[in-house]
Amino acid sequence: MIDWTATLRTVTMGKGTTYPWAEMPDGFGLPDIRSGDIDLPRQDGILAGDDFLGGRRLVFDVHINATAQGVAETAVNTLKAVWGPSHVDVPLDLRLTGTPTEYRLYGRPRGCSVQLDRKFRSGVMRARCEFLATDPRLFGAETTTVIGLPAGTAGLLFPAEAPFVFGGLSSPGEALVTNSGTYETDWTATFTGPLTAPIIEHVGLGRSLSFSGLTIETGETLELDSRTKSALLNGTASRYSSLSASSRWWTLPVGNSTIRFRAGSGSGILTVRHRPAYL
Repeated sequence: MIDWTATLRTVTMGKGTTYPWAEMPDGFGLPDIRSGDIDLPRQDGILAGDDFLGGRRLVFDVHINATAQGVAETAVNTLKAVWGPSHVDVPLDLRLTGTPTEYRLYGRPRGCSVQLDRKFRSGVMRARCEFLATDPRLFGAETTTVIGLPAGTAGLLFPAEAPFVFGGLSSPGEALVTNSGTYETDWTATFTGPLTAPIIEHVGLGRSLSFSGLTIETGETLELDSRTKSALLNGTASRYSSLSASSRWWTLPVGNSTIRFRAGSGSGILTVRHRPAYL
């Protein structure tokens, strides 16, 4: 990306584009806090609840530069089409600080207003576009970590849950996954078969996701998403019901995390993907 620009879908705004900044983008402070505070009945004060981040509303004020009214009108229509409603979250890519760091946010375009004044005669207009980041975090570049299963060792690891799968249990494979950001982040993980009873574990947090009795055939995948808490076989069929009762999801804390991969049997791999998160 070029410095001092923002890209949504197919349109880039900012320095050196058809839509240069009229004002610098707004909304990059701390997002709103959603508080679970409760007023104390019949006394002063509150009972502090859990605090979570709310959404982040970004505002982009741009000029629309063109050589003639017709060209300007085409540029306006293009901008409005890109910033129209979306039924799913879409990515917004940013590079605003003059450094090599690029950020990505996920959310919904929330409209684009256009101001028509006397400058329109010379092909210049001004527009304000708004974007609601439903996830307020700014994400860095994606990192991919592949973990394999070492040579198997006979036997069964305990504690274990039925149904038991015999034929040699693989020793756990491990890898260091680093969230280089300033805030906890979500992750996705893909088990690629052949595997039986796969397990992914965050060693430091003592949390794991275990799929007892599940078989992933050669060429099949089981995709996990920590944000949506989903487990999809081949991207479509839910296998959430295959999770063991002791399974607990987690987010990646700031810094290093040791991720462990093991299975009842098989020679498949685990691929973990994440983006560092910033506020």
